[in-house]
Amino acid sequence: MSNLSTLEANSLKGALEALLLVSSDPVSAPALAGALDIAPGECASLLAELKVEYEEANRGFQLREVAGGWRLFTHPAYHDVVEAYVLSWDTQKLSQAALETLAVIAYHQPVTREVVKGIRGVNS
Repeated sequence: MSNLSTLEANSLKGALEALLLVSSDPVSAPALAGALDIAPGECASLLAELKVEYEEANRGFQLREVAGGWRLFTHPAYHDVVEAYVLSWDTQKLSQAALETLAVIAYHQPVTREVVKGIRGVNS
């Protein structure tokens, strides 16, 4: 991604957003800077700008610095809407075989398919 260092700040902000969207854990500014091949200070500055932009635009998400890194969160004002939506997802019940397989995996992890097959006594 070395070509990003020559791009304007908006393109770098877009790249930061993309990286934050695919990260399930908080990501430090130096780690993000390394991925974009820019200075950590520049990255921290861009993250702070993004945070302010989201706050001023009253977006449905926020950028927060937590646990030594940066992460996107849903805006607390929309908690009820998000909760209702997530709880409305169609939930399928797992078959008995699937539950047994998950139980074996949870208890013996890491585990191979062959070990699961041996414990359950059937193909999994």
